[in-house]
Amino acid sequence: MNIIHLTDYFPDYPGNFGYTLIAIVEKVSRYGGKCFVSFPEPRVWHEMIRVEGGEVIYLQVHKFKEKKIDLYSIKFLNYLIKKNKISLVHVHFGLSQKVITLFLKILNPKLKVVWHWRGDVDDNNNKLKIVGYFLFFRIVSNFFVNAHIANSNNIAKRLKLKRLVSSHKLFSLPNSINIKELNPNKYKREIEDLSVQYNTKNIFTLLMIRNFRRRVDFDIIIQTMEYLKNLSEKIQLLWVGYGETEIDIKSQVKIKKLDNIHFIGKVSNPVPFYCISKVNIIAWEPWCKETINNTAYEALACNIPVVGLNFGGLPETFSEEEGVFAVPLDSKNYAEKILYIKNNYDKLKPSVLKGRKKVLRNFSLDTYLIKLYDIYQYS
Repeated sequence: MNIIHLTDYFPDYPGNFGYTLIAIVEKVSRYGGKCFVSFPEPRVWHEMIRVEGGEVIYLQVHKFKEKKIDLYSIKFLNYLIKKNKISLVHVHFGLSQKVITLFLKILNPKLKVVWHWRGDVDDNNNKLKIVGYFLFFRIVSNFFVNAHIANSNNIAKRLKLKRLVSSHKLFSLPNSINIKELNPNKYKREIEDLSVQYNTKNIFTLLMIRNFRRRVDFDIIIQTMEYLKNLSEKIQLLWVGYGETEIDIKSQVKIKKLDNIHFIGKVSNPVPFYCISKVNIIAWEPWCKETINNTAYEALACNIPVVGLNFGGLPETFSEEEGVFAVPLDSKNYAEKILYIKNNYDKLKPSVLKGRKKVLRNFSLDTYLIKLYDIYQYS
């Protein structure tokens, strides 16, 4: 099987998304196939894809919302498909890439098309746009797309509820994590240095790994830390991330004089930060109506309990008996659950261990690849 993966996402470090692509490339190559991965811009870690036998291409796809169709990309990809006898295109992120696959399908009727959903279509009060979205996605789903992959059961339910995709073509496939990269023994020196730097042996340390994006509700996190400070609790938050709203968030924290929040910035490897932290917290993401992300899996794999919102994928996937505490969207609820974990940390270790076993069993790269290939074959 020869495959192209199209994405408009190009992180500076591979992370789980990158390692998943690398694992797919390795598996395709191992069985004698070719795998191409398209990014908008080059990154150093893309060489890892080439090492595993894949080929990387760079395409600057025009934004569909700008009402432009990228004829060059269509022409180039069509040439690539015909030359290499590519049988499947898998699209990650981006409406522009999805639109391009429609043209590729018309030009290559036997081509399989897989769309990967990491959120559904944004809610919109404009009735005309709602009807337009429905018609576009419904028609495309029926006639052009072979399979839809939802990033979680919650997203799959929302796609079904809005009737945007054909139910018989919809599959739920949660993200996977690279278990091999979560080995603390590989980072002992770095862990020791960070522990001393942030005095984590004496201060109960929370961790949040999330880039600064406009469509993420970070207010709840800031309010939670403000609430804990007012209680004079010896608790700190290490905030790993960077992005478009970073200046605004830091300004809020400065105005509120929250010296219990430390901004770490961009990191190439989050494992040492998991190893020096006691609790992983997750922000609410209204843009995709989702509460679970890879940090929940990673934290549990590192034996760290998780606190997040009691909506969507988080409570559907894990329970308190598995070290995940889903609470109502309120800073007091977040803070009280953090205090509960702090005061019962040793008692909760068996629950967290149970959650860890579930992650290793259900969310490893190996499990993900088996399920993904089943979808490829079914479609």
